[in-house]
Amino acid sequence: RQMCIRDSGYTNHTLSGQDGTGQTANTVVLTPGSKAVAGIPGYDKLNKYRTIGYIGEADYNFSKGRLRVGGWYETSDSSRHLIDYDVSTMQPNYIEKSVSGLTSQPPANVQYLQDSGWNQYQLFAEFEYRPVKGLSITPGVKYVHFTRSINAPVNQKSRAPLYDKATWTSTLPFVTANYAITSNWTTYFQFAKGMYVPDLSSFYSASPNLADSLSQLKPQTSTNYQFGTVYHGHKFALDADIYKIDVNNKIANPTTAGADSSLLVNIGTVHYKGVEGQVSVFPLSGLTLFANASYNEATNGTTDQHIANTPFTTEALGVFYHHGPVYASYTHKFTGAQYTSEADVNAPFRLYRIAGYSIGDLSLGYDFGHVRLSINVNNLFDNDQVSQVKNSAKGAPTTTGLNGKSVQSGYGPYDQLLFNAPRSVLGTITVKI
Repeated sequence: RQMCIRDSGYTNHTLSGQDGTGQTANTVVLTPGSKAVAGIPGYDKLNKYRTIGYIGEADYNFSKGRLRVGGWYETSDSSRHLIDYDVSTMQPNYIEKSVSGLTSQPPANVQYLQDSGWNQYQLFAEFEYRPVKGLSITPGVKYVHFTRSINAPVNQKSRAPLYDKATWTSTLPFVTANYAITSNWTTYFQFAKGMYVPDLSSFYSASPNLADSLSQLKPQTSTNYQFGTVYHGHKFALDADIYKIDVNNKIANPTTAGADSSLLVNIGTVHYKGVEGQVSVFPLSGLTLFANASYNEATNGTTDQHIANTPFTTEALGVFYHHGPVYASYTHKFTGAQYTSEADVNAPFRLYRIAGYSIGDLSLGYDFGHVRLSINVNNLFDNDQVSQVKNSAKGAPTTTGLNGKSVQSGYGPYDQLLFNAPRSVLGTITVKI
């Protein structure tokens, strides 16, 4: 029998200017309802949480296998706020708009003031069955019961008060099979059902039908398959696998005409599939060379378009050396081309595709015994390619697309390009006492 209690927390309190894009004018409103005057708009932002959990399990061994049963309970509380200020004087900046339909308006300098949390428990059981030498088959099941709640005098996005909760449950079966073909060559198969619980943003809506929407919102579920093999010899190692993941009840904003776009609903499916492989070679004692690669497809089940922020390929090359007091490594990772925004189904073209890029990292070190020196160089070749785009339709050109719909036809002046971080060097001295 095993028992474990976990306690973790996080606090991030930020005082910052409003933005770095130039979209926000350098003006503030110092009195509710008055005209704007010169100032530096900014905000006080808090993200804080505390999570406590307990997990316990019991094992029972039999001649042909092992039974494991257990449970997990977790509770979490968080506090969040974002309050507008003139950061040059730390006076309130009353720039928020009033909320229609409320008899009592929230303070005009409060974007949101929100407490939230969750309580969840999971029960699980699995039986590792070993019918013959070298073969193990492990079926199992997990039950998840998850309740998320919110207590917000000023809720995010709507700025209306919201006190609500919702509960989602699911039963998730799984099975794993492993077979040792030889002492150093194995093959495996995995099947599992998964669940993604709707996150806190499912409570971010000004809709009067939010409660009804939450009661109908199903967890995002997945069905996962993976088949692979692993070989490990004296001079080299190989592993490869193929996978397929079908996501159901995809959670997103509704796309039907006339729907409340501030709600989150279940809109369809996403299909992931691909192949992965890696080879490692050990030519000398302490020296390892490796290379890996993957090809990935991720398509929307409704539009058949590739999902945003999912590279078509990934690759990596590397070398590791450790002999006596000397250790060194170099890795070079390649990220393939990808789209950085979802496809517009009314557009006969697609924007925001970025080229692939690569990053090389070098690490060197020497251990003198009581003192160890190391140096790490990240992005050795100072690759400054674009790695992400946060697109903004504001000010972007448009044209008439399919079904007579207006679609974005070019890039916007307020798009934000994110580049790879420049080369950086970190030196470390470790003294052993």
